Amino acid sequence: PVLFVSPFVVDARLVALIRHTTTFKTAATTLLIIRRFHNFQKEEKHMSAPEEKKQDDATTTSSSAIMEDLFGPKLVMVNGEEQPTASLLADKKTVLLYFSAHWCPPCRHFTPILSKAYKEYAAEGDKETEVVFCSWDNSIEDFQEYHQKEMSFPAIPYSRETGQRLGQTYGVDGIPSLVAIDPQTG
Repeated sequence: PVLFVSPFVVDARLVALIRHTTTFKTAATTLLIIRRFHNFQKEEKHMSAPEEKKQDDATTTSSSAIMEDLFGPKLVMVNGEEQPTASLLADKKTVLLYFSAHWCPPCRHFTPILSKAYKEYAAEGDKETEVVFCSWDNSIEDFQEYHQKEMSFPAIPYSRETGQRLGQTYGVDGIPSLVAIDPQTG
């Protein structure tokens, strides 16, 4: 698996932290590094509570619009239900965009690892990071089967055009790929 960091991502310190990590053997490592970075950022803040709340409200509104522009107005849950992108990604500090397909053997190996790590972090109360699946499957049926059977996180509704567009946007030329995105900048 490849971890890409969007050139507009989160913060130069996170990019440095990810690039200087010797290996990303598991998805858990990726999520742990991002969680530690966010905890570091919290400790570093020196704003008063009212100023912080005001800034967070403005950020949530703008990041929701950016995520809707990228992914569309709805995301698909594992059970097939659609949920508004804005509410699912509100207050997220990082979105990990996971490019994968059912026909790809390395993807079939990495997806269960990522899904397990996602469940573990969600169970521990990680509310700052979200994983979103972007399918490179050849049909909606393949997408649905792969998403519902192998994953525990939401997906962008199936569209070959959307998958290609997002792949070009983030320089993805092979799968599996995991792209860390700052929801405030896309």
